Amino acid sequence: MPLDERPDPERPERKENQKRHERGQKDPKRFDHLKDLLHDVPPTMSLNPTLLNVNPRLLPSFPVSGTLLATCAAWHLASFSPTRKPKFMAKKVKAIVKIQAPAGKATPAPPIGPTLGQHGVNIQDFVQKFNAATAKMAGDIVPAVLTIYEDRTFDFILKTPPASTLLMKAAGLEKGSGKPLQEKVGKVTKAQIREIAEKKLPDLNTTSIESAMRTIEGTARQMGLEVKP
Repeated sequence: MPLDERPDPERPERKENQKRHERGQKDPKRFDHLKDLLHDVPPTMSLNPTLLNVNPRLLPSFPVSGTLLATCAAWHLASFSPTRKPKFMAKKVKAIVKIQAPAGKATPAPPIGPTLGQHGVNIQDFVQKFNAATAKMAGDIVPAVLTIYEDRTFDFILKTPPASTLLMKAAGLEKGSGKPLQEKVGKVTKAQIREIAEKKLPDLNTTSIESAMRTIEGTARQMGLEVKP
């Protein structure tokens, strides 16, 4: 027990401890707080007990050797050392950026170049990785969400193409109607709506295919497309 935590000499506990010492007995509760440490000691651990400067007269009354007790306490203290650093530290996130580009055809030109350049990202490195990841999605516009870290490294995940892009591709159009309520520019079928809904389902706030289909149908009507059975 540290000196600043020992009982006052005039208190009854101090006098009782002195009597035990004179009778050659040890305080049975003196080391109770160390019992739990025994459950955490690896069986192969071996530390020098002299690191704690253990006095044999202060060993606990329960049947534990001084070497094991010192080893246990030393391991426990080392595990909470303020100078000990964790083996793995999460990188500090600098920014989260959303971009989209044609699958397999991203270039460092705007808007990708300026968007990533302001965060110090290696633009060519991202372009190569994006094109490699989207090579089999040719013809689609693919969104990506980049997580940029303080050390200028990055991770990114791909999202499904925008619903408007998938609808125009299904209808064979290059763009939607400027006046969707008055001018209809194309048609899509329920089967096409369902196919697009299934593709977009991971990025929608629903797990119901019927709900996803209603969302896609609403987007189609806003583009001037008619939904046929």
